[in-house]
Amino acid sequence: MNSPRRIALMVGGHTTFGRGIIRGVVQYCQEHGPWDIHIESSQTRDNLVRLGHMVAQWKPAGVVAEIWTREQLHVMQAYSVPVVEISGSWESGDVANLHLVHSDNQAVGQLAARHLLERGLKYFAYYGRSYLLHSQQRKASFVAELAKAGFGCQTRDISRPNTIKLREEEHLIKWLRALNTPVGLMCYYDSAANDVVHACRRAAIRIPEDVALVGVGNDDFVCDIAAVPISSVDLSPIRTGYVAASLIASLGNGRKPPKKPILIEPVGLVVRQSSDIRFTPNQYVADAIRYIQEHACSPITIADVLEHVPISRRWMETHFKSLLGRTPEDHLYHVRVEMAKRLLLETDLSLETIALRTGFKGAPIFSTIFLRKTGHRPGAYRREFRQGGQRA
Repeated sequence: MNSPRRIALMVGGHTTFGRGIIRGVVQYCQEHGPWDIHIESSQTRDNLVRLGHMVAQWKPAGVVAEIWTREQLHVMQAYSVPVVEISGSWESGDVANLHLVHSDNQAVGQLAARHLLERGLKYFAYYGRSYLLHSQQRKASFVAELAKAGFGCQTRDISRPNTIKLREEEHLIKWLRALNTPVGLMCYYDSAANDVVHACRRAAIRIPEDVALVGVGNDDFVCDIAAVPISSVDLSPIRTGYVAASLIASLGNGRKPPKKPILIEPVGLVVRQSSDIRFTPNQYVADAIRYIQEHACSPITIADVLEHVPISRRWMETHFKSLLGRTPEDHLYHVRVEMAKRLLLETDLSLETIALRTGFKGAPIFSTIFLRKTGHRPGAYRREFRQGGQRA
């Protein structure tokens, strides 16, 4: 039997993202073993130094790490093995032995913008952190996507990581009260979205009626227990961890490192109460959209929607195209395909099972529609994006 190879992790296990990274690394190691895994969940300087000593003695093939500060970066620079950084806080070239597997923040911003545009909103805002690279990337993409649709965006960025929380909440309340409403607000991360929820409650600002809110990370502990459950972009951390482990294995086999960061596309946006509203002058259209969202995984047709909403097919198609830029049937397929993406990437269910679970009559029609909407056959999408696609 071959001796197990070794991999070390410096990842916080207190977040859904961190736990997903660990699960992804474990999944890769189980599929390509034997591997031994060492996990450090705390990122204090003492832990980093201890991990460095362990690296020198244990000699792992590499380290998967969330690196948040330049001090942490400098400590890891001394490690004698490749370090795969997954927080999204750094750029290529910051450290010689640093390799990047990051969330595709351009896709994250686009996804949030499109979701809020589909709500029928006319005003938009972004709440982020100027000292975090991934926050700035998400903001730039969010703003650019809104601009393509002809809309502007108000922004607020915290410039220092040690901002006093209560003082910032007062500034945040003042900023929120000054926004035109109803407004679609994207936050760079779920924790910031939860801060917005608290600020809105203090200021008697309604969510989602006044502020339709979207976070990033899909941290169920934050999103589900918030005073108003928070809609959030799912960054697919399991896939990120899987790809990070795969990269360490390939570097250990002598392959050249990628010249650019490997970018992991988000799975989709999980809709919760904070953005579950439609701002449309006609309640019939809002009811039709909601009916499709709630029943898309059943084998419904547009005829079923018309039975629920007493309007003509031609009238509904005209207003759907005006609001969403697509027909009711296209929207039904869009919702089903987004659900199918999650199942393809996060489960090993057969294509037939996924087809039936997402409202399709079988695998052939599912494959045809999926190809039309994504440019990939379902099986090819699972193979390519589960292992991570590198994007410029």
